[in-house]
Amino acid sequence: MASSSKLDLAWLQKQPVGQGFLEMSQSTIAVTLAALVLVPVIASYIFAGRKGAAEIPLMNPPGPFELALSKAVQFPQQGLDLYNKARKLFPDQPVKFITNAGTLTILPSDRAQEVKGIRSLDFRKSFSYSAPLTAPGGAALSTFDHPNEIVQTVVSKYLTKRLRPLASEATFTINKNFGNSPEWTEVKMYDVGLDVVARLSSRVFLGSEICRNEEWLETTKRITMVFTSVLQTARVYPTWLRPLVYRFGKHGRDMMAVTKQVNDIVNPIVEKRKLEMAECEARGEPAPVYNDAIEWILSEHDPNDRIFKVADFQIALSVAAVHTTSDLLSHTMLTLAANPQHIEPLRKEMIEVLGTGGWKKTSLTSLRLLDSAVKEAQRIKPVQRGKKKAPPPRFVPQPIRPAGDNIYQTAGECFFFDAVASNGLPENQTVSMQRLVTEDTTIEGGYRLRKGELVGVDTYPLRDPAKWPEPETFDPYRFYQARKQPGGEHKAQLVSVSPDHLTFGYGKYACPGRFFAANEVKLALCHLLLKYDWKLPEGGSDQPIMFGLDPIVNPGATIMFRRRKEELDLDSLLVD
Repeated sequence: MASSSKLDLAWLQKQPVGQGFLEMSQSTIAVTLAALVLVPVIASYIFAGRKGAAEIPLMNPPGPFELALSKAVQFPQQGLDLYNKARKLFPDQPVKFITNAGTLTILPSDRAQEVKGIRSLDFRKSFSYSAPLTAPGGAALSTFDHPNEIVQTVVSKYLTKRLRPLASEATFTINKNFGNSPEWTEVKMYDVGLDVVARLSSRVFLGSEICRNEEWLETTKRITMVFTSVLQTARVYPTWLRPLVYRFGKHGRDMMAVTKQVNDIVNPIVEKRKLEMAECEARGEPAPVYNDAIEWILSEHDPNDRIFKVADFQIALSVAAVHTTSDLLSHTMLTLAANPQHIEPLRKEMIEVLGTGGWKKTSLTSLRLLDSAVKEAQRIKPVQRGKKKAPPPRFVPQPIRPAGDNIYQTAGECFFFDAVASNGLPENQTVSMQRLVTEDTTIEGGYRLRKGELVGVDTYPLRDPAKWPEPETFDPYRFYQARKQPGGEHKAQLVSVSPDHLTFGYGKYACPGRFFAANEVKLALCHLLLKYDWKLPEGGSDQPIMFGLDPIVNPGATIMFRRRKEELDLDSLLVD
């Protein structure tokens, strides 16, 4: 198999999020340098951590005359090497890194149970601390830290019930992106995967009246790019400096623009709904039923809460769901295209199950081989890492690209979206269960976790040869067979969580949206595999690239497809 690559910073600079990350050498660098010149001692203290934390080895400490800012900037390129070095030097013990997201301690995987029980390790605040509440987009990020956990409530209570709109929108979405040509056609898999997921998700999030609105679809894609850029870059600055970064930097401008776009689209719909509800109540009539996320949030939202806004909730859904799900869909398709011998057995299962049961949630659950294949694609993703070094970083000036160009984000869960709300589909990265340390905490073994730093759990069991025979081999039957073992039925499903499989987090904050995301990906795969043939182009690769510790789908990776005659007419199946 082709090798994955670490991040080439020249490539990164061409991407929208890369422009944001490297913009510290442009507009925000002036602000940063001014502050650092005034308070170099304080900045070094904040970035590098307080003295006395040496009991946890710091893998990339600054030199005597070096600020930790430089280590944070280097981390997207060097993170994998540092991680591998840490595993060799300090196996089975905590290690610390200065990352572009802040100082991060990675705990061994056997501490997952301990982490989920420590109150001072706060999952929700790991989002909200990225941006001040008053900063552009800060209110949307603070939605994840709402005291009533309203995002999590809406997702777990309503989202998994919505299969009918997904099924009805899938035909239009797949045809729009892939068409009916019998000739081999080459596309960038992530681009089309992102569009498919954005359209399907929007059908559930905003209903039929707006899910095909091209302005909204481009906006929801851009939401993910802008906010993920913030999560990946703004935290490189200390908290006291972030207000200046948001005030004068590109992050603030981008977040302000995309937040305005969302409000301009969503707010009129919300006001229209509220007016309809009031008029129906005055007439003593039942209000119209929309069964979308706007209706759900209006029913769950406390009207006396004047801070929370529906538009912020929609931003939160897009940030948490759209990229991570499209990343998994794209990665699974690339993996299957690289292993086409496994496609036909999947088709046979789809024909048998869907031909009998139609589009039902029970039918999707019965697609056991497909479930196993997707879970195996999740598992193998971080295994396919770091076997080939990227070229030395080169900094080449690039023009700023307009919204709507190839959109790149980092993968969701594990490193940044450990399982919030619908966290869409948290992807299994090198680190899971991210938490913010809200007060100095001593964990088992006497290790000190410092207030304001991040902590996460190593996902090494996903690639441990002692647990998985031939861990680097894609075996779509791996979890299919595991479900046949005693006790395996509920442990080896795509949506199952355990300390050995942290793809959706673990404990209270295990991703409640994983059930919806699993249905969305499976439904899309049924259309894609039954209606089209797939292969990689000559010289193509299914391998992810590395951004720090995150293996992500290469946005430039292409895939080839052609229309085939499906054995089962999916478009005419009954929908439950």
